[in-house]
Amino acid sequence: MNWTATLFNKVATKMGLGDQIGLLIAMGGYLDAISSHLDLGYLAAQVALEAFAKGVHVAAGRTVLVKDSRRWVKWVKANRDAIVAHGLDSDAGEKLLGKVEGAQQGPSTDRVAAALVAAGLVVPQGVLREIELRNSVAHDFLMGHPTERDIQKDVERRDLVLTLIAAMVAKHCGYDGPLDGPDRDEQGYPLKPDWWPHTGDGHAAETFLVLREIEPLRMPALEKTRKDRVAEAAYFRWLARGMEHGRDLDDWLEVERELCHTPR
Repeated sequence: MNWTATLFNKVATKMGLGDQIGLLIAMGGYLDAISSHLDLGYLAAQVALEAFAKGVHVAAGRTVLVKDSRRWVKWVKANRDAIVAHGLDSDAGEKLLGKVEGAQQGPSTDRVAAALVAAGLVVPQGVLREIELRNSVAHDFLMGHPTERDIQKDVERRDLVLTLIAAMVAKHCGYDGPLDGPDRDEQGYPLKPDWWPHTGDGHAAETFLVLREIEPLRMPALEKTRKDRVAEAAYFRWLARGMEHGRDLDDWLEVERELCHTPR
């Protein structure tokens, strides 16, 4: 993330202008996401992204799905008995009634899409789809099925949400230099998202290119990908247990947790 020094300078300048609780939430969520267990970090990133979208782009709000809210509420009240009758019991019926009335409001994740548009970012639907996948983590604390998950893919999913946070913070603070995305090139360098309109912050671009060249020289230990490091550590853990089979996923997840909490 060679662009962070320039971006953070702009963030600090923006915070100095007054109440910037939205920025604090976004930055706090970003840092929590990269220092926590993968699943928790993913959830923290998703929550921070939505909170920032709501706080900074108030106009985005919650989208309404009906043409006329008053007419919708009137219709629900007129059909109250019929709706309640569908409930398993009276208590369930009342809850069902409330959900039908509240159905006029779009999902809260729509705030992010609206805020991205308000920020002038045209993000592909495939990227927005990730925003809709947070519910499984919020309810089950897992990004996917525990025995069928792809850790590297889940890391990329988390990084995609982090990229959205960085992009919205950058727009809010007037930064238009390079940004890293979750995808990488053949040399392992992060690629700029196609949807990020890099218009050329000269200082940021220069810093990005210089650090890109010297970083491998000063930090050779980081040349291995995260997936390589996890796989290697999990393999030695397996050897230490006497090559006992059937616990490979447990080894992998344990290493993943340890790496997330290892001071950098």
